[in-house]
Amino acid sequence: MTSEAINDNPAANGPVTAPEPSLDSSGRPRGGHFDTDDLVGNLGKRSISSGKIAVAASGASFLLQFVTLALLGRLLTQEDFGLIAMVTAFTAFITTIRDLGLGQASIQSDETNHSNASTLFWLNGTMSLIAAVGLGLLGPFLSRFYGQPELSAIAVTVGLSLALSGFSSQHIALLQRRFRHKTVAIIRVASQCFGSIIAVAVAFAGAGYWALVVLPLGQSFFTLIAAWSVSGWRPGTPKWDASVKAMLVFSLPLVGSELLATAMRNVDLILIGKVIGAAEAGVYLLAYRILLMPIRQINTPLATVALPTFSRLKDDPVRFQRMYRKAIAGICLASMPLVGGAFATAPAFIPLVFGDGWTDSVYVFLALGPAALLATYNVAGSWAASPCGFTGRLFKWGLVGPPLTIAAYFLGASLGGVVGVALAFSIAQVFLRPFALWYILRPTPVGLSDIHLATTPPTIAVCIGAGLGWFVTSSLSLTTAMDKFVATAAGGSVFLAVFVLYIFVAPHAKPHRELVHQLLAPMIQRLMGAKRPTEHQE
Repeated sequence: MTSEAINDNPAANGPVTAPEPSLDSSGRPRGGHFDTDDLVGNLGKRSISSGKIAVAASGASFLLQFVTLALLGRLLTQEDFGLIAMVTAFTAFITTIRDLGLGQASIQSDETNHSNASTLFWLNGTMSLIAAVGLGLLGPFLSRFYGQPELSAIAVTVGLSLALSGFSSQHIALLQRRFRHKTVAIIRVASQCFGSIIAVAVAFAGAGYWALVVLPLGQSFFTLIAAWSVSGWRPGTPKWDASVKAMLVFSLPLVGSELLATAMRNVDLILIGKVIGAAEAGVYLLAYRILLMPIRQINTPLATVALPTFSRLKDDPVRFQRMYRKAIAGICLASMPLVGGAFATAPAFIPLVFGDGWTDSVYVFLALGPAALLATYNVAGSWAASPCGFTGRLFKWGLVGPPLTIAAYFLGASLGGVVGVALAFSIAQVFLRPFALWYILRPTPVGLSDIHLATTPPTIAVCIGAGLGWFVTSSLSLTTAMDKFVATAAGGSVFLAVFVLYIFVAPHAKPHRELVHQLLAPMIQRLMGAKRPTEHQE
């Protein structure tokens, strides 16, 4: 529930030994970690409240990750980032296989109970151990493939973080299922803080790329301890039954589509690291992370709200469509300004924060801009298809879109190096996105018209504002640190003014204005209410 603190759980006075919950008249578990019938009646308010929590947590997470990245960018070299990019490109594939989509299956299914959740937990845990061993065995191959002997030890350590995270995924999924989003948000932000402190300390100690290796390891360790402590659920003996098979039928196409999407997102790093070099891979990785970091910090926590919400509404298409439009509009309003602001200020902001050694990332930034803007709502297809059970469509599109994008990578690398790869990615995304959404959304209660209504106003506002902001930033002197600061402030101010003005003036942005009012009005009322007694006393 959205109002609970991190320690408000059934196990506050001791661990729960996983008794089977009592059953209702239909044989389904009542209450506890699994029943969601009591949440449906007030679903709209719960979703909005949870969305606020998710956005607030994502803001804190983004600030924390950005500060960490800026410190590490100052303390480490391009080659250090490049080495990590070479490993994480392969790690992404193993992570997708490890997860098996079982967390989403637990959230989506109406039949989740202690028995099948326990089975999914042990499946996740087994796959995590296999993934860790597999990545360790892959290390020597990576060293030979890239000609970098350091990659063997990096792969073993990263594999350990994969193993740890697999044993917390079901606990996190059950918290999300019960709309305990505040709890999940606190766990995620705290785990990032824990990992960041360790990483910066290691970097200050002069350990180089190991700072980037221990960052996810610290996060996985903290999440494992916190998720088990807070959720109170303990897995039982695995049992293979019809409900588990049904969940696998749901999740396996999801895994297939995610594997293909993972290939699309990581072949560029593999290609750059192999053909162009470690330093260039580091430049590309930094630009990629700066642009996509805010998107992930918003989309990931909001997905913890959206998937349970839409899963409960899959049999009510009218409410599904209405809330879907709000959700997509909400992520655009939350994440597009961050991407646009970063784009508008990049010529001054990147050398100011990360140092002049990272100036080449500005050109990669420019080339990745369109793809990053589209990525702000890359969840649009899965948020509709997964709750409605159409994961097969995600997989089938994955057989078309990612291979075409990968082909574009090779063409871009041959024509323009690292900037060419980034530009090829953007062009492919702009061309393919409408076809992808049209195909994936066809059997769902929503369609392209819903996407158009939700995304067009903020997209236009960002494009105009970012273009003007980039012009202002790049027109000013960038010689000294103060020059860069002034240019960043000027370009960011221009972008923000244009974006806000467009959203609050454009006729077709009226639903977005109403959404902003719906989200902000309660906070404003509370602030005004808090001030009145003080003013009266004065």
